[in-house]
Amino acid sequence: MRFTTCFRLAKTNTFRLGSGKLFGKGKTQQSAYGPEYGGNMQNWEKSLRTLAVADEGMSFCQVDQAGAEALVVAYLCPPGRYRDLFLNGIKPHVYIGVFFPSHWQKQFPCVEEFASIKISELKNHPQWPAFAKAVAASDGNPSSSRYYYFYKMTCHSGNYGIMENTFCENILAKSGGKVVLTPHEGAMFLTTYRDIAFPELHSFHRYVDNQIETKGELRNLFGFPRRFRSLRFDSKEAYAFIPQSTVGCITNMAVARMQQHIFDTGVDWGILNNCHDSYLVQAPDAEIMECAKRMKEFIEIEMKGLRGENFRMRSEASVGKNWGSYHEKKNPQGLKEVRV
Repeated sequence: MRFTTCFRLAKTNTFRLGSGKLFGKGKTQQSAYGPEYGGNMQNWEKSLRTLAVADEGMSFCQVDQAGAEALVVAYLCPPGRYRDLFLNGIKPHVYIGVFFPSHWQKQFPCVEEFASIKISELKNHPQWPAFAKAVAASDGNPSSSRYYYFYKMTCHSGNYGIMENTFCENILAKSGGKVVLTPHEGAMFLTTYRDIAFPELHSFHRYVDNQIETKGELRNLFGFPRRFRSLRFDSKEAYAFIPQSTVGCITNMAVARMQQHIFDTGVDWGILNNCHDSYLVQAPDAEIMECAKRMKEFIEIEMKGLRGENFRMRSEASVGKNWGSYHEKKNPQGLKEVRV
């Protein structure tokens, strides 16, 4: 059985590829080329991905950009806490919990100490590993205390200037109606994130404002442009454009380099998917680790931040016999992270 998709650059405003039916023209229109085939390859539910299985004697390798848009944002901002998190391997979604001590004081009375410790020294605190693990595990809590989910949504929204009403609506929609925040609670999360934890984000936002006001366009870190009318109509898209389009271009370039490698070497590898910040390749079992090595090499592109600092995208490679995530009991053949 095969699944077909058609990738379209014109489907998005950020140079990321859209995915849909081959020859498709919409839900009601019949294609002039015959019947429509396939569908979207990028937005499958995680539970459905186990249905995508490698051919006999073959394995899948997926490489994801580590940090992706957030890492790019860190180099659009001046040096500060936000960038230090990436330099020291600490996830913003976990660290932001430090600034909500009421969520953690009962379990970790020392939580307020974390905010005063240099990020480069934070992992040396004897309670930090347990705290980081507890924050990540809170995503499985009842809806009112899914703190990791709150922090993750705060990071994504806070980076792009979203206000409290939209933030609360997004949380409600993406949680399937299970997580309800008041506008006051939404404002508390966003204000803490942008004004207390990472005030350097305002510098990035001012840069975007100035570029649109003076030039009417933004360019991503590869120099590719997009025109904007004004921040009044496009503020969220404007703040998101440079990170999102840079990440999309990194994946597009990696896919192109992989295809050229396949042409040049004649290896029996096949590119199966471009999923914005990751790509999926199938290769023979005996060659899958070499494939993973090449995939990481192609996606870990060096870039230059707004202030001239060089940095490189990081990536994580996973290998398995189906496209689902690895689970020891539920999906032992799924994609499992490997060291390359």
